[in-house]
Amino acid sequence: MAYFFESSPGLGEFSCGADCSCKQCRSNLAEVYEEDEIPETAPSKAAPKIGAWFGEPPPQPQVSLMPGQLRMPAFETVTGYAPGASLGHPRWGGQLYGQLGQPVLPLPHVSAFVFRNADGARSDPNNCCVLCRRILLNGTQNGTGIVLGVGSGGTATNGMELQLTISGHRRGIEYDILRAVRDSLWERRAGVWTRLARLPMGTWDDTHPRDECLIPRGNRIFVIDTPGWDAVPPLPHGTTFPYTDPRTGAVIQTHADATEVVWRLSFAEWVNARSIPEGIPWTRLTLPPLSTGTARPHIYWHSITWLTRNGANQWVLANARSRIALGALTARVIDTAPVP
Repeated sequence: MAYFFESSPGLGEFSCGADCSCKQCRSNLAEVYEEDEIPETAPSKAAPKIGAWFGEPPPQPQVSLMPGQLRMPAFETVTGYAPGASLGHPRWGGQLYGQLGQPVLPLPHVSAFVFRNADGARSDPNNCCVLCRRILLNGTQNGTGIVLGVGSGGTATNGMELQLTISGHRRGIEYDILRAVRDSLWERRAGVWTRLARLPMGTWDDTHPRDECLIPRGNRIFVIDTPGWDAVPPLPHGTTFPYTDPRTGAVIQTHADATEVVWRLSFAEWVNARSIPEGIPWTRLTLPPLSTGTARPHIYWHSITWLTRNGANQWVLANARSRIALGALTARVIDTAPVP
């Protein structure tokens, strides 16, 4: 498939409530997306902890002057509801309770992940994403999935599949896989490299769910991506390659006389979950720790699409210089001219 950048929604603070399903309420982008750089200090936009969701301290009984007696409002004494609290969520001693009067259980967590990028392999048969299940003319699905690796399906794209194992899933929990990107587009003309475009770290890159399978199958959820150009090399002389800036919608074209074009992208993925029945808003899930034992903020991966000319002056994919793999590209790599 083609890799499309679409217009990015504005990024604000949470304001829609627990039952909101918009991407903005699931993003929480006040972060830095590179492990080898020191994050800048930024106000936290994370959802409040469950015990503080109502924004007030737990009710405290008033002690009477008469020993052995408590003075409390009758309603709170009998029901356990704090003053002004929703009748759907009673509290005792700061503990949040669900609509059935049971304590809210902890959210699930991501206990493992697999990044699949082997050349020629296909996405998992259990991956139910829309883009993985092409609908045939008779209304059935072909079930073949997408082709992974460099030059996915013979195109100038690179394919990957990320499988995430969910531990602690229960009925009523919804999931969303979020993504941010940084990138740069370079071209070489008359031996000189020029950068045509650059997206800064943390640019929103998750405007639709068609690349995601969010219903756990075998305790796994999935996401795929195929960054690059959905064109089949070799391409004739005079071909130019479009790039759309997701922030403005502006389209940039490479030049017809360019001899090489390189598109580098570095991504960060994470998972949010919520439970409307339990009153839990979109909340970021814990990822497997790093090998050092420290917390993993995101799952990082990158893609490089390198196009060059062959002896017939046609555009071809330089497979040896193109790649899709785990790990982030640093700002130095993104901002440095490619080295042939």
